[in-house]
Amino acid sequence: MSGHLIKRGWSLGAARKALVVFGGIGVTMLIPTIFTTNLFLIAFLFGLATFSYAPFDHGDVLPSDLYTANPSPP
Repeated sequence: MSGHLIKRGWSLGAARKALVVFGGIGVTMLIPTIFTTNLFLIAFLFGLATFSYAPFDHGDVLPSDLYTANPSPP
């Protein structure tokens, strides 16, 4: 997804940060599961949180991308 955003003109840092923010918000969808007893809603929220964890977890490449995209002068 970040590659798609970069091709559309987003900077590398903005594209990666957008995915981390999206993933972080999606992972918080686990919070409403403690307030419901509807099995289908719980399964949906767990699925959404699991789906959102992947882009959130890929945020660990953000520091290396930013360092290689903006190398400091010698």
